[in-house]
Amino acid sequence: MPRQLVPDRLLPFFSMITDVSRKRDYMNLAIQEAEKSDQAYTVGAILVKDNNLVGRGHREISSSKQGEELIDIVHAEDLTIQMAGEQASESILYSTLEPCCYRRHNNNNNSYNPCVELIVSAGISRVIIGMVDLNPKISGKGIIALHKAGIKVEYYNNGIERRLFSLVSRKRFESQK
Repeated sequence: MPRQLVPDRLLPFFSMITDVSRKRDYMNLAIQEAEKSDQAYTVGAILVKDNNLVGRGHREISSSKQGEELIDIVHAEDLTIQMAGEQASESILYSTLEPCCYRRHNNNNNSYNPCVELIVSAGISRVIIGMVDLNPKISGKGIIALHKAGIKVEYYNNGIERRLFSLVSRKRFESQK
């Protein structure tokens, strides 16, 4: 039996996409961003406002010191919102993965706001995701938090999740070599 792509408990929090062709193009741009990431946890995101691309980003290391354990990993949504600046307000975020909902830390114990908080603070009106996070700390919680904050969440389920899962699996495998 194939794995269910979205758990039944999350279905009430989604609205299904109606304008598939444009959203497919935008999600493909987010996937292209994800493919740029050299991280094992591959995520890409774009922001669209009035049918214009206003931000893009992928999960990456923002700084590291050779010979030391200082590594800052910046999430795709964070970079995308930073790039868009004030244009993020009332925009639509396309993310290949459900946004995180807990405080993140780097190896230097610096703390970062969860992506859900960044999305709410930026005034983003809608989030379209390609895949529910498989990490049990997050799985579904980011979607529910966005929904509770009044942000419409859509699940792009046009076969893209299998492509994303394949990309994430390949990157994780490559990072373990």
